Amino acid sequence: MKRSGFTMIELLASVGIIIVLASMILFGLNVARQRARTLEARSMSEQIQLAWEAYLADYQEFPFEGGGSTLQVESDIIMQTLRTRHSDDPPDVSEYRSYNRRGYTYFDIHHLSEGVRDPWGNFYQIALDMNNNGRVTVPADGGGQETIRQSVAVWSMGRDGESGTSADIRSWRSGPE
Repeated sequence: MKRSGFTMIELLASVGIIIVLASMILFGLNVARQRARTLEARSMSEQIQLAWEAYLADYQEFPFEGGGSTLQVESDIIMQTLRTRHSDDPPDVSEYRSYNRRGYTYFDIHHLSEGVRDPWGNFYQIALDMNNNGRVTVPADGGGQETIRQSVAVWSMGRDGESGTSADIRSWRSGPE
């Protein structure tokens, strides 16, 4: 007598193969998502750096006062300096708009009320050369600090949310000056 259909073993083997293939696909998608987040953070870091360099070229100085040669700030409301006025701006940005007297748009993104955040929800970190010597101090890999030859450096703290780790995504190439 001939049986038609599948045995329980054949069904279990088929389901097992499908589960293994699905897990491989999901793992690959997660890796691709992390890579896309890293590329987005690197691109935004470079765009913010270029905007501040353009500001420096126009005004010959940065608009903030800071202690020491490097001002390190989170990219919260100070990013308003790089934009022209929008009708939906909160009233507390007027101080920062006064630093951009010519009203140029160096960096335009419409949802700045919460600041410019990286794909993991952290503010971008910005180091500005406050004494115009062409150097800024930034976090080094593994902790500590290093001085690099740039007027502006921007970085994302990456997926771990901590500055000075290998997860940081930087607008500069690492290494001592």
